[in-house]
Amino acid sequence: MTTTRDQLISDWRQRLAAAEETVGATPRAAWLARMQVRLYRFLLACYGNSDWEPQPGKPSTLVFDSAEAKALDGKPAKSLGQIRSVLTAVAKAQDDPHAPGPLAAGLDHDSWVVVAAASSKLKTGRCAELLAKAGLHPRRSFRGDDELVEVPAYERHEAFDLVEQYRERIHQPPKTPRTQPIPAWCRFAALAILALWTTGLLTWVLAAVAWSSTGPVARNISPIEFMDGPAYFGIWFSLYLVALLGMGLAFLRRLRPVRRSKPD
Repeated sequence: MTTTRDQLISDWRQRLAAAEETVGATPRAAWLARMQVRLYRFLLACYGNSDWEPQPGKPSTLVFDSAEAKALDGKPAKSLGQIRSVLTAVAKAQDDPHAPGPLAAGLDHDSWVVVAAASSKLKTGRCAELLAKAGLHPRRSFRGDDELVEVPAYERHEAFDLVEQYRERIHQPPKTPRTQPIPAWCRFAALAILALWTTGLLTWVLAAVAWSSTGPVARNISPIEFMDGPAYFGIWFSLYLVALLGMGLAFLRRLRPVRRSKPD
């Protein structure tokens, strides 16, 4: 016996009316009735060409997420032991179980544990000295470009506490352009350029003083004519050479290590 479309829609409307009149004796029954109402309203809206929207101004008492909806009841959550037993049974049912890892039984007594690294912005040398003064047995090692500080596994808790306690002392600030010292050759080059301009202006000042001291000759020629090219460049080069020599000696004196006299 085939069901026509009109009969199916009529059956949906009858079930919708029955669901709307159902009063749930338990919260679970009330939740099921709300779900049935929403389902049949959706089917009729899509296929029944019926206006199932609630009337304006009339609140709907069959809204699933309304404030008056009661909490849903269900089966209690499984305990940790039940979940673990299921996972253990699934693991034992494998044809080729994986072998336990090297750390499944915990760390060995003499295994080494990393407590500080240069990549963590810590001074590894000072950290190792700090741990050694505390009576621990640290060692420094390298993994790639990173320098590490390791301690035996049985000393790891004390080492972690010490590193955390003195972190401000062993912290290494990031090496940014602001904190890095300027190389000596960069400073010398900057001063050399400054000396080039300064000696050039000084040469013009000396030429003006020499021109003004000539007396009657200064009325006939200008300062530019008084100081011809070879003479001007000769004086400028001499002054510039003296400035470079003085700066070079000053830099060599600063770069020379200072010997500290030992107390008697």
